[in-house]
Amino acid sequence: MNALLEQKKADALEHERLLEKFGKLKTALLGEREKAGLAEDRANHAEALAGKGCYNNEKTQVLHLNKNPLALAIREKHASELASLNDVICVLRAGGGGGEDVAIEKKKDIDAQKYHQRLKESFREQISLFREAIYLLTADEIVEGSESSGVEVAGYILKASQALQS
Repeated sequence: MNALLEQKKADALEHERLLEKFGKLKTALLGEREKAGLAEDRANHAEALAGKGCYNNEKTQVLHLNKNPLALAIREKHASELASLNDVICVLRAGGGGGEDVAIEKKKDIDAQKYHQRLKESFREQISLFREAIYLLTADEIVEGSESSGVEVAGYILKASQALQS
């Protein structure tokens, strides 16, 4: 009889241990299900933003393509080219050998200006790409100027990032 009583106590202890273990597993499972649900919601939200484009009122600005400064500058540039070409056409229509020479000289001048402008734009793009690459590789910023905080190289200042300075 004593053995049966001890067996019953052992079984009761085992039952309590199993119930406690089951409770812990159940809470862990419910926690993981909740985390999975939140992750799925975040993924759906990110997918919706990727499909629609992310719009933040504080950081996003609306650009009107008809009235922005770049479009106006391009229009002015093309207008000046058209005006100079119209002058060339007028000189050519007026006739005369001297007019042709003037027209050719004006055209060469316009071509040289275009070439020079394109070359400047190309250099600006290459310099900005170089600066971005340096920043991405080293987290250092290259700026023009004569600030004393940084290493000067060929008229440019190499500024270490704030994170690396501290």
